[in-house]
Amino acid sequence: MKNKIIYICLSFLVLSALIFFLFSENTTTPASKQKSVFQKVLNVINSEKIENDPPPISADNVASNSNIENADTYLPTDIPKLQEWLEKEAPKLDNLNNNTEETEIKLRALVQALNIEQKQYLVQASLDTKLPINQRLLSAYMNTLNDSDSSLDQLQEIAQRELPDVGEVRPHTEAEVRYGQEMAIRYMQVDELARRAKTDANAYNKLKLLSQSSELKQIRDYAARRLKDL
Repeated sequence: MKNKIIYICLSFLVLSALIFFLFSENTTTPASKQKSVFQKVLNVINSEKIENDPPPISADNVASNSNIENADTYLPTDIPKLQEWLEKEAPKLDNLNNNTEETEIKLRALVQALNIEQKQYLVQASLDTKLPINQRLLSAYMNTLNDSDSSLDQLQEIAQRELPDVGEVRPHTEAEVRYGQEMAIRYMQVDELARRAKTDANAYNKLKLLSQSSELKQIRDYAARRLKDL
């Protein structure tokens, strides 16, 4: 029971810090001057700033760190090897330090080298509630780095997936933490669709479709807001 209480408190602390900066950076800021996803997360974690009533969690809010081992040279050769790698590396998300842009570059290179089945596994892992949340968040983030022909469909697949039953969502409860985690995974995909929609008509159409027909009102509203910002 004591461990469960500690988990709830720590999870809420981290999630509250992560979601604080969802709208803190002006969307009109030139891309070259905007902080990377990794660096924004690092700054928020280090500041330990907590909001009592935080805004919805953004897909931008996933954390990573520069300790991802051999991401530029190590290539999981099949799904079991990829599972093993994710299981080993995901816990390191809790140990942030400064080379976040380098980590993103390494992870992007790793994702492009994965085969079709492995890339689809990232989708499955993102949505598998039986996996530890860090593995799911890392998988969901890596899915946004996929630029293969099927990547838009995979972004949409995660974004529109219905939420699992997390229980009654009330402030400062485990259900609230789990709800926030589930939405973070989905918002992340919407953010990537919005980024690509600036230059890709297919991404724009998928983002528009989410804003009109997603069964999740939160996703419809968030996709509509991202469309408006384009």
